[in-house]
Amino acid sequence: MDAPAEASAAMRPAPIGVPGGDRRTADRELRRAYERFLTSRHMPPGVRRMVADSWQRCAASGMLPGNGRLPPLRMTSQALSEYRRTHPLAPLLPMFRDLLGAGAADDGHVFAIGDADGTLLWVEGDRQAMRRAERMRFVEGAVWSEAQAGTNAPGTVLAVGQPVQILSAEHYNCAVHAWSCAAAPVREPGTGRVLGVVDLTGGATIATPPALAAVRAAALAAEAQLAGRIIAATRLTAVTTPLPLSAAGVPTTAGTAPPAAVLVLGAGVAGLQAIATARRLGAIVSAYDVRPESRGEVESLGARFLDIQRPPDEESGAGQGGYARELTDQEQRDALDAYIARSDVVITTAQVPGRKPPLLVTATAVERMRPGSVVVDLAASALGGNVEGSEPEKTVVLDGGVTLIGAGRLSSAMATAASTAYSRNLVALLRHLLRDGELVLDPSDEITGALLGDGVAHEPADGSTVTPDPAEGGAS
Repeated sequence: MDAPAEASAAMRPAPIGVPGGDRRTADRELRRAYERFLTSRHMPPGVRRMVADSWQRCAASGMLPGNGRLPPLRMTSQALSEYRRTHPLAPLLPMFRDLLGAGAADDGHVFAIGDADGTLLWVEGDRQAMRRAERMRFVEGAVWSEAQAGTNAPGTVLAVGQPVQILSAEHYNCAVHAWSCAAAPVREPGTGRVLGVVDLTGGATIATPPALAAVRAAALAAEAQLAGRIIAATRLTAVTTPLPLSAAGVPTTAGTAPPAAVLVLGAGVAGLQAIATARRLGAIVSAYDVRPESRGEVESLGARFLDIQRPPDEESGAGQGGYARELTDQEQRDALDAYIARSDVVITTAQVPGRKPPLLVTATAVERMRPGSVVVDLAASALGGNVEGSEPEKTVVLDGGVTLIGAGRLSSAMATAASTAYSRNLVALLRHLLRDGELVLDPSDEITGALLGDGVAHEPADGSTVTPDPAEGGAS
């Protein structure tokens, strides 16, 4: 930096209320700046640009910042219940609870999911915090858009289209000054249209960089789930059109045809979306994954988790970074064959980064399936696949009448959504690593530590050594 630039930077006031700074000092400075803006309508020095822009938008709209006006309620509880049931973020609520609701009772925060208009659809968390939040009408059905509630994380996110953190007196409405909040938008894969917003609201713990990183991660996870749902729906609809998928069976003049039996092997992002889609189409769904912790995720979607026994002293199937390790010998394969033979549709999704996908379905198992059955190998690649004989981007009808689909490049079928999701992950990572424009590599941080490497090397099929890349596929 040259001398004039250094002098200019030195004269520029330090921003007030930077997340992670001294909270008491920042709160006092923010309140003074807020009161000065109320009386003079001139922006005090040091107010963060994003906050200043929001205050000015609120002032230009004629909103009175100091009267403590509460946001309006949009709809009755009955109307809200119906609206939430059909909202595209509704199926992701269990995931949001896991990512944002954990620890709510410990640090007294609440999390909220809102729609694209700023209406809060779900508000959950610490009971005491929720009772306090009710006093400022931070409740389900209330409209927290910037136009209705002033500067606040969910509303300002919808105004600027990017993750936002608002601290104490940065809120335009003085009734919210006891709170801090962090929020991020959730966009529809492919179109980029904002579907809603995820928010954390609470006290000192929400006024920190990890809180903003948490909502960013939750939003990205939601978009990945939505993209997986689109892919699974597209593929399953094509595959199962000839099959009777009604949960109650399909009535015909000759009687009632039973619903299809779908078996999903691998319960990562793609597997879970395949389960959800098949269930929605009415199939009877079973699933299996070598990672024990996947049982709860499978059962939460209404599918049956297969109890395939392993030797008592056998190690867990969970691999490094949440990926599945390769199956050993015949430990699960023999037991799986019987389930495969009884299934109308088998979908395999297990991948091991940098290595050949584990073989889950043998040619012998496929031969035992009924004519007209379908096997979809989502892990098919040049290295091989989960199904013996599958090839990427090839569909063949075997001698026994079973259709084998090598569908390892589904992301290519929706290149825009896949590229958007990947680029947003990269942007989120860079934002996490940058602090005030400087690159900060903290090995004690979970995300940064994993990026720097954990000392575990993985040897792919070609003999070279690579480090697992979370961007390559998903956990099986």
